[in-house]
Amino acid sequence: MGDTFNNYGQVGAMGKKAVAFQNTFSQEDRKTLETISEQDLAKLKVLINKLMDFDEAKLRKAEALRGAACLLEIIEAYQSSETETQVEALGKWRLWVNGLKEVSLGFLAVTADILTVSLPVLKLLGLSTL
Repeated sequence: MGDTFNNYGQVGAMGKKAVAFQNTFSQEDRKTLETISEQDLAKLKVLINKLMDFDEAKLRKAEALRGAACLLEIIEAYQSSETETQVEALGKWRLWVNGLKEVSLGFLAVTADILTVSLPVLKLLGLSTL
């Protein structure tokens, strides 16, 4: 009998010793990046500042600084218009977000909501479902 692998989303390779090279993922992310406005960029910069002015009880200083660096990398990647750099920057941000504790995620989501970050950008950052 063989192994069973379930895919509930997008996958490039699946199974034992599976390998995927030069696949194109995140088409929706690229579309969102193409539609980011100057207002969206300004709000992301404010979010960076909010992260830098962290509340130690909700977000450790090291976590806040890493998050701010990831957001800045997303902005710089957007401005460079290099697709690979954009995908890499988003990947780093999402890895950071996935490592946060629930309290920190809540703080981040509420802060983004207060700043009225647009829904497409919230989705891009993985904060729209929090």
